[in-house]
Amino acid sequence: MIKANAASKFPTIHLKDSLDGDRPAGIPSYLKPVRLNGPDAEDVLKSFLRLNEKKVYRPLLNLWTSQRSAWTVDAVKSAMLTGSLPADIDKQWTDEYVELVKDIIAPVMLAGALRGATYMDESMTAALAGKARRAAELKEVDETVVAAAVEARGGQMAVDFSRGAEAAAGAALRTLIDVGMTETDIRFIMRGIVGVPYDRVPQIIKTYNAAIAGGTPKATAKNQFLQQTRRARDARSQNISRSELAAAFNGGAYGQVNAAIDSGVLIGDRVVKQFLTVGDEKVCIICEPLDGKIVGFESPLLADPTTRYFSYQQPPLHWGCRCVIIYATYL
Repeated sequence: MIKANAASKFPTIHLKDSLDGDRPAGIPSYLKPVRLNGPDAEDVLKSFLRLNEKKVYRPLLNLWTSQRSAWTVDAVKSAMLTGSLPADIDKQWTDEYVELVKDIIAPVMLAGALRGATYMDESMTAALAGKARRAAELKEVDETVVAAAVEARGGQMAVDFSRGAEAAAGAALRTLIDVGMTETDIRFIMRGIVGVPYDRVPQIIKTYNAAIAGGTPKATAKNQFLQQTRRARDARSQNISRSELAAAFNGGAYGQVNAAIDSGVLIGDRVVKQFLTVGDEKVCIICEPLDGKIVGFESPLLADPTTRYFSYQQPPLHWGCRCVIIYATYL
């Protein structure tokens, strides 16, 4: 269905082989598939990510570094009594996450969404030129609609950051109190796990305790712990940056096609989307089986969504997903 182009590392889709072979039921055979965009979507997305990812993950890392100072001796004592993140730290961090998302992350996401919408607008204009439904009928990118979608996701992101910090603190405290660690050790651990995904915290602490129990010098065990938490923070910040910006870009493109359907330029039942991976050795086990899959415009790419973080209407399907959608219509 999808063949590699010898002159490029990106795959080339052959419409006759792919879309005609997977014609949705109910579409007359005399209608021909017209691709509304192409594999260059991957190039456009990668270019945007390359220029903008650092604008998100560096501020995230800087914030997590500064938040470590909140774990004072008094804060640790309070946390040990309640088994949870102290209320004053919780409020401080929540405010900081809201500010970070509003002032730094959301503007970059908005730029990504507008880039995706503009790319799709330009692609559809070229694809529909001279066709029965003229490109001149396409609506311009509605920036207010795009901004509203980004604002909604940004608000949820700030909530997710805050809840993640609470969950990580709770998981760490329960583990540390159970093993009877001293206040000094607890403070070291709590400072170290700031920014670490909450589901990684118990295992990282277990590894640290096992190293000490196994006779590893405490200084060595602490260095290993800090290296492990730093890698976890780095991976998390890059995943968040890449995935949120990719989601914004793909969401902008999806929204522009949807706008064309709403305005009558395209007929929704005749619009399809085809999933496209990068096609290299890093393609994951989630996306590889979907390469070339064609579904209706409103259909999810995966039949059984299991997480609220990704819509499955368009990539990313998981953290760090690099895939895009090829849209096509039958005219």
